[in-house]
Amino acid sequence: MNTKTTRQRFAFMRARAEIHRDVAQGIVPKTVTSFAELHDYVDANEYGGFTDLDGAWAFDDDEAWNEQTVAEMNDVQNALDSWLRSRPFEWTTGAVDLGGEGPVWLAVWQDDNRWNGWLAAPRFDAYTAVRILDMVNEGGGETVDGEYVPNYYGYDWHFEDDGTLVVESIQNRYEDPEHNEPERIEPDEDGLYTVGAWGWVWSQTWRDRGTVEDAEKVDPVVMAFLPEGEED
Repeated sequence: MNTKTTRQRFAFMRARAEIHRDVAQGIVPKTVTSFAELHDYVDANEYGGFTDLDGAWAFDDDEAWNEQTVAEMNDVQNALDSWLRSRPFEWTTGAVDLGGEGPVWLAVWQDDNRWNGWLAAPRFDAYTAVRILDMVNEGGGETVDGEYVPNYYGYDWHFEDDGTLVVESIQNRYEDPEHNEPERIEPDEDGLYTVGAWGWVWSQTWRDRGTVEDAEKVDPVVMAFLPEGEED
């Protein structure tokens, strides 16, 4: 949320936590996809502390609920609406790989969000995201205009101060410099990043633990999502 005030940011964070609580308790269904829909189950205006008797939104003077403060509340509720439209409660957590091969990674995804049959945009924590990019960078290089370019099919990446992950294709830098533009990947509300969205062949891993390459290097948390396989 691009907040304008500190109290808006805290109202958004509190409201999101309260909605999570109500979904966990079965008060609000996991299928809710808009702020307006929340009103079918609760008084959604109470989320975020807007009706509290004390706190940042409790004013001594009723006239303090003026055009500006109402607009601030509406901004928060609009941000909550955008968040709910991303269907945050319909995400699957599990292990993914690229085309059924190579390393496996812990991710979250929406199963019906597909690209040519593949998972379109799984999300990863920051550490996993850059490990994936570094894995791609282990590929071979190419000689371009007499100069050997290592990691030619890989990516340069860095984080900016606001958490944005900037990723640039080394191949595009050489082959199409006029149109080459680094991809800017902003973290979602949970601090997760997409990598290779709408272009890489991501799929849920169904391989059992014994068939994963370099299993000893795989995060044990990821391995816990894989079947053990049948014993001989």
